[in-house]
Amino acid sequence: MPRTALPSALVLAAALAAGGCAAPVEPLDVTAEAGTDSPLPDRYGHTAVWTGELALLWGGGAFGDAAPGPQGAAYDPDTDTWTPLPDSPLDGTRRRHAAAWTGTELIVWGGMPDTEGPHYPADGARYDPGTGEWTPLAPAPSGRWNAVAAADREHLVVGGGQTAHGTATGIMVHDAAADTWSVVPTGTPVVDLALLPGGEAVVLLADAEETVLAAFDPDTGGAVATAHTWPGSGTHGLAVHDGTVHVTVGDGETVAVDTFDTDLEHRDTRELAADSFLPARAAHFAGDGAPGAGVTDDGVLVAVSPQGVSVLDTGTGRTGFAQSPRLVGHCAEGSSVVAGERVLLFGCGDHVGIVRPGGVSDR
Repeated sequence: MPRTALPSALVLAAALAAGGCAAPVEPLDVTAEAGTDSPLPDRYGHTAVWTGELALLWGGGAFGDAAPGPQGAAYDPDTDTWTPLPDSPLDGTRRRHAAAWTGTELIVWGGMPDTEGPHYPADGARYDPGTGEWTPLAPAPSGRWNAVAAADREHLVVGGGQTAHGTATGIMVHDAAADTWSVVPTGTPVVDLALLPGGEAVVLLADAEETVLAAFDPDTGGAVATAHTWPGSGTHGLAVHDGTVHVTVGDGETVAVDTFDTDLEHRDTRELAADSFLPARAAHFAGDGAPGAGVTDDGVLVAVSPQGVSVLDTGTGRTGFAQSPRLVGHCAEGSSVVAGERVLLFGCGDHVGIVRPGGVSDR
C-alpha cells in the first residue's frame, strides 16, 4: 500500500547542562509514515523485538469478540510485508508479558492470559526464526506482568512488574544451558534493565526517594552493586549502544540524560526541558504509563510514549518530535522497537508506524 507522510511537530531546543545556560540549536527533523496493517487485529499489550532484519510482534489481548488469529507475526520494514509466526506452546494469548531477543532467538515470558480472574503465569518459551520451532522454558519462581527483560545467548534477566501480591522486587535470572532460574534480591523495584556486550547486567531501580543505576553478574548472582544515584522519583529510561550506557531521568520539569561507559564510569550529563524530550522507562510504550526507549544505529536516543516519539541526537544535542494520533496517541498499550535507523510503532488494533529521525550528525 502507498505510505502517507504524516506531519511532524518540532519541539523546543535542548538546554545544555554546562554552566546551566540554554544553548538553542536547530531542531532535529523527524518524519512518520504508516506501514501495512498487521495480521494481528484488535490487539493490545503486545511486544516487539528487532532481529536485525525483522520485527517480531507477539501476543496481546483481544478487544471484545475479535477472532484470536495468530499469536505473532514477523514484519519486514524494507518490503512492508508480514509473515505469521507458528503458535507457541504457551496456553492461549498473553498480554503485558516480557519479551527479549537473544541474538538468535525470541523469548517471551510471563504476562497475563486472556482468561477470567487474576492469573499470572511463570512460564515462557523461546522461538528460533531459523527453524521455526518453539522450546518451552522451565517455570520461573513466580509469575509477573508488565515486567522488563533482556537476554543474550546465556541468560534471560527479568525485573520489575507486578505479582499477585503487588509491585515485584528482586531480579530473576534464567540460565539457558541448564534451563534453571535464580533470584538476585533487590529491596527496590526495577524500572528498566539491559545486558552489556560482556554479559553483565545493568539495572535501574527507583522508589519515591531515589533512582539507582546498578550492576551485577548473571553468572554469579549475588548483591547488586550501586554505580550512581539520582535524588527523587520520576520517569526513567535505560539504553545501551556502541559502548555507551544512556540513562534518562525526568522529574516533570527537566530531563537529565547521563552517559556512562560499560564499566559504569560517568562520562557526562545533558539537561533538557521536559517538553523537549519525553523520557522512557519500559519496553511497552504505554502499558503501565511507561514508554519505551532505545538508540538508533546512528546514535539517536529515542523515547516513545502515547504522546509521540521524542529523539535526541547524542552528538549535537538536537531534539525532535513526531506525533501521529492514528499510530500512537489513541493507544494505551502498544509496543515499539528501534530497527536500525528507524523506529517501528505497533499500535492497538492493527496500525503500524515508521518513524525516521533526520539530520543526524556525522560522527
